[in-house]
Amino acid sequence: SGATIVMVVGFVNSQIMTLQQTVGVILGANIGTTITAWLLSLTGIQSDNILMSLLKPKYFSPVVGLIGLIMIMSGGREKKKNIGKLMVSFAVLMLGMTAMSSAAEPLASDPAFTSVITAFSNPLIGLIAGLVMTAILQSSSASVGILQAVSMGGVMTMGSAIPVIMGENIGSAITGVLSALGASRNARRASMIQMIYCVLKTAVFMTVFYSLNAVFHFAIVSSVATPVSIAVFHSVFNVVAVLIMLPLSDILVKIVMVIFPETQEERIEMENRKTLQILDSHFLQSPAFALEQCRVAM
Repeated sequence: SGATIVMVVGFVNSQIMTLQQTVGVILGANIGTTITAWLLSLTGIQSDNILMSLLKPKYFSPVVGLIGLIMIMSGGREKKKNIGKLMVSFAVLMLGMTAMSSAAEPLASDPAFTSVITAFSNPLIGLIAGLVMTAILQSSSASVGILQAVSMGGVMTMGSAIPVIMGENIGSAITGVLSALGASRNARRASMIQMIYCVLKTAVFMTVFYSLNAVFHFAIVSSVATPVSIAVFHSVFNVVAVLIMLPLSDILVKIVMVIFPETQEERIEMENRKTLQILDSHFLQSPAFALEQCRVAM
């Protein structure tokens, strides 16, 4: 999702996309990023069956990378090479994520670390921990993967995992904000849409969920966290948040326009752009219409 937001910021900065067009892409990226958690949850598969074992990232990633490498080295069309590069990049990403998760697994049996995990059941501490971890790693998928690896020790409850996931949702927006530094004002608005959306969905969920939990004491809070349950919660939360926000997407644009109001220079640039669109050279094929457009531009 971080890479997608960086691309969106770049497109807005180069005026390929408008601010309104970015909202749908940003919301979609927040759902797409949850797929990584599902892939990493396959690490927990326990089976002697070779085919089942191949579903684990540490086994299928080298295969995908090898196929991609063959496609690159075999020559042929540029499109084929690009697909090969994509496959190799995906394989490297998954191997890196798997290695990072595996390195975190021994922490689950460390008493000192277990006491820290218990502290995450405090919503505020867990949220800050998830935010800081994601900001450092510059990847919410990586931080969720580490959380899944720790949960494989059976020492973490969903009550401790949920606040961390919430913090990771906010931390994922920091990559876009950093990529917009030094970019155009409109590009900074695009990065802030992601940040505002992440803060809003997290604040609303935390307020509603923990207010209701104080009364009804949800069973999910005390249940043991597993890689699959973390992936399920991560996906459901983001899908529901997008379904709620999609019809209200204009609100995000309005909020960001309040934070970054339109300047006089932007208004002049927009008027000049409209004038250039009105005077498109293709209109010369219809002289009468072209003359009318000249009159409108004047």
